[in-house]
Amino acid sequence: METISQWMDSDNYSFEMILLALKESVLNQVRSLKYMDRILLNWEKSNIRTPYEVEVNRKQRYKGNYQGNSNKNHTEKGPEIPIFKLD
Repeated sequence: METISQWMDSDNYSFEMILLALKESVLNQVRSLKYMDRILLNWEKSNIRTPYEVEVNRKQRYKGNYQGNSNKNHTEKGPEIPIFKLD
């Protein structure tokens, strides 16, 4: 309770941002206040201050990860699988 109170009173994080940090922490399977504190600090350093900005940042990260893993010169079709009609 003291940590959450400090985030709200001293660090001026909104309740919504704290909930988003909790959600991010749980999604990463890390359930600690210290990890949440790091998330909030990283958002502050990145000038992310609203839930909307968190969502935009999340989409950019996932989009970057997805594009970073794909090869632009190679179209992935996968293996050719013959289709047979079974009666």
